[in-house]
Amino acid sequence: MNQTKTWILAHPETGLTEAEWSAFQRFSEAYLQGTALPHILGSWEFYGRSFSVNEDVLIPRPETELMVEQAILILQENMRMECIADIGAGSGCVGVTLALEVPRVNVTAIDLSFEALTTSRANAERYDVLEKFAFVQADLLEPIQGKHDLVCANLPYIPSSELRGLAVADREPRLALDGGPDGLDHIRKFIWSLREVLAEQGRALVEIGAGQLDQTMSIAQAAGWEHVQVFKDIAGIDRLLVLGRGGGNE
Repeated sequence: MNQTKTWILAHPETGLTEAEWSAFQRFSEAYLQGTALPHILGSWEFYGRSFSVNEDVLIPRPETELMVEQAILILQENMRMECIADIGAGSGCVGVTLALEVPRVNVTAIDLSFEALTTSRANAERYDVLEKFAFVQADLLEPIQGKHDLVCANLPYIPSSELRGLAVADREPRLALDGGPDGLDHIRKFIWSLREVLAEQGRALVEIGAGQLDQTMSIAQAAGWEHVQVFKDIAGIDRLLVLGRGGGNE
């Protein structure tokens, strides 16, 4: 079978220079070949701001804005909260947004990927909040010293078997997607190790996948978390758990 490239033909009224038109053709071909649009553009919007992205980080999703919204509410209600950990920082969209929206906070950004942390740092520098950040290459909470008031975790939660055949698995880092056999390997480890780093009155926010609420609630209860809240995303899917030491379930 003959393979042909699809090109959008030039039009005299486009107003583009030759270099601009050449770039447009190149980007169009990349898109038609399956490259994700954010990777072609080099940036993507999150919470009303543009963040640099590349193939080393997860593309920011609107569902994750729910985590930011709830984190901001918690910080506004607890003015003494200043120390934040951003686990699975990726592009840095969560930590950078919180540093911009609540200027008093300081953020420890943690990711297993050095390349992801490089992107996160670039976005912090882009928005002039670099002095508020520490960047640590590590697995989950292992290197954190001391107690944190707020811990945000956007971890891989897609079951390994479900990744096969998904376009996202070819476009974005598997490290940021693969949650193990049931999708909860990283979330389970995070919830069980959280007590050592969360302040007495602190809160932890963790994003989960569709259909994972019951399992995640069981993990949280087994780990002894007394305060458990659940929030739905814009599609009505149980998407966010907020955990703490006291206050009961809500």
